[in-house]
Amino acid sequence: MARMLDDRRRDKSLSAYAASKLGLLQFTAALRNNGVDARACHPGLVWTPMLKGFFPAPVRAVLPRRLFKTPAEGAATVLLACVDEEAGTYYMDNQDRPKAASPECSDTGALVDELGALGLNIR
Repeated sequence: MARMLDDRRRDKSLSAYAASKLGLLQFTAALRNNGVDARACHPGLVWTPMLKGFFPAPVRAVLPRRLFKTPAEGAATVLLACVDEEAGTYYMDNQDRPKAASPECSDTGALVDELGALGLNIR
């Protein structure tokens, strides 16, 4: 079981997911810094085929389902981000989080520069 949890491919895919999530948060911050009402959200750990595929079958069999949200529960956070009259920046667990959890989420300089190099000017 320990070998299955230490699979390097899973580490690589999780790193790629985390990097893409950080990029989305930075892009949202860059848009907001330039006057666009942009919002980001984290629906939580939702029991979807993507998440199920992350865990090997023997691990999935023993995971307590109460640790995960249903797709409908995860969607509630996304819907709140869409309809909240007082625009927040980052929504999680059905509420607005006024500040991102990590300072890297607000660091948009490198991202804006990289987008500019691709011809995408958001300033």
